[in-house]
Amino acid sequence: PTCTPAERVASWAAIAMFGSCEAFFLWMYLDRRPRIIIDSEGVFDRLLGLGRIPWSEIIGARLEFIGDDDALVCLDLRDQQDWIARLPRRHRFLAPANRAIGFSQFNLTISNLDATPEQIFALIMQHLKQSND
Repeated sequence: PTCTPAERVASWAAIAMFGSCEAFFLWMYLDRRPRIIIDSEGVFDRLLGLGRIPWSEIIGARLEFIGDDDALVCLDLRDQQDWIARLPRRHRFLAPANRAIGFSQFNLTISNLDATPEQIFALIMQHLKQSND
């Protein structure tokens, strides 16, 4: 069967998109650097692309689950618009969608880490409480 030009373009676009996703996930799997760092200075998540978020900028957090296996820590930041402007373009596009479905605009994906989601959330809350004291 012969494809129309539009079908050919759609096919190549799908191949490019799924190929780049596969390359990204392979890179993430092979990359041994810490994905998330939680320390006395703040939270750093390589996937979020914001650099370190200092505790002084985090005004709240909550633990959310997606299905049985995936978890997020939703962060509420002091100056939302300033932080949204700092997001990489791909995340800036997703921020309103995340908010529309009930999450934060700034979410840490904490699934598939060495600690449980509850342990990571407890650590974040401990640091957040200490920074507010």
